[in-house]
Amino acid sequence: MLHTLILRLQGPVQTWGTAGSQFDYTRTEHRPTKSAVIGLVANAMGRVRDDDISDLAGCLFSVRADIPGTVATDYRTAGGGSFPADMKTWAEAPRGYQVDDLNRISSYGAPTTSNNFSYAGKSRTTVLRHRELIMGAGYCVGLTGPAELIDVIEKACEVPARPVFLGAKACPPSHPLVHQRFMSDEHVSWARTLDRLDGAVVTAPFTWREEPSSEAVMFNELPVSTVNGGKRGVLLRQYTVDPTTHVETPVVLT
Repeated sequence: MLHTLILRLQGPVQTWGTAGSQFDYTRTEHRPTKSAVIGLVANAMGRVRDDDISDLAGCLFSVRADIPGTVATDYRTAGGGSFPADMKTWAEAPRGYQVDDLNRISSYGAPTTSNNFSYAGKSRTTVLRHRELIMGAGYCVGLTGPAELIDVIEKACEVPARPVFLGAKACPPSHPLVHQRFMSDEHVSWARTLDRLDGAVVTAPFTWREEPSSEAVMFNELPVSTVNGGKRGVLLRQYTVDPTTHVETPVVLT
């Protein structure tokens, strides 16, 4: 028997990376992605990166944007200036580095992958990053799957094994994740019947709904790797979406 669990993803800041995000400019989708939500749930369950997540990826996914929020760009830098010289620094730094009166190596820059993160002078430069963030948004996310699996997901989201975040560690949720549980398959209907979130700014919110199909193709919602190799995309099962609720063409509820 299939049940539907509704998660409330709301907080001051969220970010849901896109497949086109690489290198020094990270863009965000305008709603939570399935791969990101599956990662959030897996983290709440205490799973690690190499664990099988095919059971979670098998859940049907849907989103309703009660509070769409506003996209802003965060400007960041890494490296530049000076930094304290510790024993590891001195062991790896080339000879001749100058220090100031506070024993800090001058002309510090962030390492690059081209020199295996060593302290070679010219290869260390200030790295500039831009990251898109969604400010003040609130979404309802539906996961529909076997009742036994939904039980486990619900308990994990109520008492997570590890802290959970809305797309990045700097984006904690402002409300409990578990919002409502339907003891039946409400994948198609919940977005029309569930009450809007408190503070909803729209009466006819955009919605997205996954519709499986044997004719679909495999794809990644996130890039397989990024410049630092620290993020891996989740390869989702084959699926497509109904033309009336296309994942990139949201539908307004009436």
